[in-house]
Amino acid sequence: MCKYNIEELYNYCCKLLSIRDMSINEIKEKLRNKKAPEDIINLVVEKLIKNKLLDDERFAKYYIEKNLAKAKKLELILNELVEKYKVDKTALKETDLKKYKLIQYDYGLKFLEKKYKTFDRIRIYRFLSLRGFEEEEITQIINKLERRYK
Repeated sequence: MCKYNIEELYNYCCKLLSIRDMSINEIKEKLRNKKAPEDIINLVVEKLIKNKLLDDERFAKYYIEKNLAKAKKLELILNELVEKYKVDKTALKETDLKKYKLIQYDYGLKFLEKKYKTFDRIRIYRFLSLRGFEEEEITQIINKLERRYK
């Protein structure tokens, strides 16, 4: 006998989702931590999806935009979505990845301008390389920043 009924678990998930968007896998893990049986977990998740409260595509867009704003490289973000959050790759294809690829540099430039009040090539290079940017991309961003700081 399960100590939770479907409505209690559904309300628990609604509370979690009111704080932030989550992936389907995250919600399932939260319910598993509550020792809910798999069949009830699936019913709760289906109800959340049906009521448009749970959506991996929406979560992917939220997560990509949030991390691009922190100057993180798009490829790293996508890997995290698949590996850590178990977001289905079809949800990632549906998001406008080309658009994000184009604006990742703009997000990076804005973030760096806020973070560094003076131009420091070495610190900016380290910062971007830690976030997964390749040398060619870092050079492009540094050149753009250098022009802005002059």
